[in-house]
Amino acid sequence: MPSPCRFSGSRDKGRHEQRGAPVGGLAGLVFTGGMMDTGTNSAVGWFPVLTSFLGFAAGGITEWFRDKRTSKREREARESASRAQRFERRTNFQRETLLNLQDSVAKLARVTGKMNYLDSMEYRKTGKWGGQQFPENLSDDAQQANVSVMLLTSRVRADDIRELAETFKDEANRVALCRNAEEAKDALNNMGMVLRSLYKRTGEVLRTLEEAEEASADSKTYRPEQSRKRGAACKG
Repeated sequence: MPSPCRFSGSRDKGRHEQRGAPVGGLAGLVFTGGMMDTGTNSAVGWFPVLTSFLGFAAGGITEWFRDKRTSKREREARESASRAQRFERRTNFQRETLLNLQDSVAKLARVTGKMNYLDSMEYRKTGKWGGQQFPENLSDDAQQANVSVMLLTSRVRADDIRELAETFKDEANRVALCRNAEEAKDALNNMGMVLRSLYKRTGEVLRTLEEAEEASADSKTYRPEQSRKRGAACKG
């Protein structure tokens, strides 16, 4: 017959094991849940940091592209302003040169006309053409006018105006070197024809410079955004 104590102890042991099973399972569940909660909290804690870093990086990249576009626009604006200034200086220089050239050739034409008149008066008195001494002030004026025409001609950009100015100067100097009245008359007429052509051509170039300057002034208010909008409208 089995011993009661042994039976009782065995039964009590079974009861303790049965009681311990749920207790041990609950403890493991609580422990595991604690680990899960710790991992979740850690992930939740890192997520705002990650999003903040990504936002900061995206903002920095956007700002970099914005600064790059701004720098490009500023550089293009500086280059455009520099080109406009160079164009304005060239335009003003050519305008002043052509205006001064017109004055100089007019002065040389007047001096040449005076010399021809004195030769004509002397021819009527003596029957000889040329060979007389001109007044000192008239000779000085002729010399200054020749030098001025030569200097200004070298500054002109237009080839045809330079050629006309050189031809005019040669014809003007030839008037005083003619051997008779007929040659002097022909040279004087040729000088007048070249002078008219020179005035006409310089006037055309001066008007062209004026128009170019007005166009350049209008382009200063030009906006690329408006041009792109117009282009898009035309394409549509």
